Amino acid sequence: MNDKSFLSCIIKLSEYDNAGVALSDLESGNTYDIISIDGKKEGKIRINPSQPPWMNEFADGNRTIPVYHKVATTDIPVGGKIVKYGTAIGTATSLIKKGQLIDQHISYSQDGSIHLSGNIKEFRNQFAIPQHYLDSAIQNYQVLVEGFESEVTLRPKETLKSGISIMAYRNRDGSIGSRRHILIIPSVFCVNQEAIDIARPFADTAWGISNENVVHPLTHSSGCCQAAFDEKRTLIVLSNMACHPNVGGVVVVALGCSPFCVDDKLFSKISEMRGGVNVHLVNVQREGRSQAIEKGIRAVEGMVRSLSADRRETSDLSDVILSVKCGASDPTSGLFANTAIGHISDLMLDSNASVIISEIMEFFGAETVLKEKCLNQDVWIRLLRKIKLAETLGKAVASVENQGFHSTELTAGNINAGLSTQQDKSLGAIRKMGFSHKIENAVNFGDSIVDGRQGLYVMDGPGQDLLSMSGMSASGAQAAFFSTGMGTPLGSPVTPVIKVTANRDVYEKHVSFIDAFIPVEKIIKDGISIKEIARDILYPLLIEVLEGKKTLAEINGHRDFAIKSNYFVQ
Repeated sequence: MNDKSFLSCIIKLSEYDNAGVALSDLESGNTYDIISIDGKKEGKIRINPSQPPWMNEFADGNRTIPVYHKVATTDIPVGGKIVKYGTAIGTATSLIKKGQLIDQHISYSQDGSIHLSGNIKEFRNQFAIPQHYLDSAIQNYQVLVEGFESEVTLRPKETLKSGISIMAYRNRDGSIGSRRHILIIPSVFCVNQEAIDIARPFADTAWGISNENVVHPLTHSSGCCQAAFDEKRTLIVLSNMACHPNVGGVVVVALGCSPFCVDDKLFSKISEMRGGVNVHLVNVQREGRSQAIEKGIRAVEGMVRSLSADRRETSDLSDVILSVKCGASDPTSGLFANTAIGHISDLMLDSNASVIISEIMEFFGAETVLKEKCLNQDVWIRLLRKIKLAETLGKAVASVENQGFHSTELTAGNINAGLSTQQDKSLGAIRKMGFSHKIENAVNFGDSIVDGRQGLYVMDGPGQDLLSMSGMSASGAQAAFFSTGMGTPLGSPVTPVIKVTANRDVYEKHVSFIDAFIPVEKIIKDGISIKEIARDILYPLLIEVLEGKKTLAEINGHRDFAIKSNYFVQ
């Protein structure tokens, strides 16, 4: 019983209501006052000892109507209107007796799908969507599900070694990390600031041979009022970031009411994936903001002490996942920088490591080449479906906006820099994936490939640099090469990003964030191949970064992150 006895009553918002609201927990069999919104007593009601059969589960076995839930103030027949605020809020699905709980009941099947029962359903809406519009939307949605979220089965990882040793952190699951970061992960954007506040005392805290390991708040704009596969994808991405090989510890900051907070959904998934190792939960609504922040800080302090004692061990290059990316491209990107990265991709794949590339929209026009690179017909069809769906959406936007070029991929900046067509850009972009290995699989945005067979992967992701980089980071990439022809300082929270350019003017202007320069004059004047330059410049730098050397993006504090949404927002 609520100790505020003066609130042990039922309030009605209108004289026409047949659904009152409990202002405290109401025990079955007890009698309570009915109060109007003006504070006037309108009689008494006995909480019916016979409650709906699902109430035991709803109320944790206690025959109590929970505070702020609805109580029938009169008998309501099957099909009768349930009235609150003086307006029908639903229809009774069964006879509801006076003094009984009125509510929907949520149950979950083993596959995680939600089922609604209870004794109330939505009241018929006179402004309901016409069925033919709904049918069209359903058909379009099914196309998007098939394109964006069809299940992908990875071949299991094999015990293939390279014989090339690197010094890395060894994780309990057998993976290796180039970093040992601590992430503060909000379950929803509403508590981004709380995650920032937990991380703030550790702004100057770093450990490792190059002080490469830090505490970072993984702020984002997702986690609430998403529907269908957008919500599913957000859960996958946040969980995979928490369990990234470069992450040593996690604090999940829950608000308390978002889909990922209820039943501690995000924390439970991360805890299960991490085996309960170095994962902590704070709940702002349950514990109070100040207390939650203080609890989070204490958890981070303990993890910093523990993780600072970890030491790098001799590991094999075959356990590395390298992501490859380009952004702010000009013709030097495809001609030289992407070509050099492609040779590193081949070198890594020859060593039984994995490489992942994204930006599906930069594959438009390169289908003939890509078809020949796919491992088999199933991989090709999966990849082609993703390419064509992204192309359809992009061209629809361009058509509606009456734009003469492909508005979502071939940008005005690309054209001004010298890339004239989509094929021109795409054929240069895909060179990053290398030249001598088949595409092992095409995976969904943010899918982890840590446990998949070593090989070349394509990830569904847009041309937008931040989103594609974030998705490949969630895949488990311990390092990334990122080519740029015009310059972009973008980084990642957990994946060290190595910036590469072949444009000397850009390199000299942006030496503060570009890590490596491909000297084109050595190719033209001295006859040195791009493959040799990649081997002599990029490969040693990659090994140094994997072993702890900080990239300029890390030094500059560029730890950028976002989650791709397909705009299914409730």
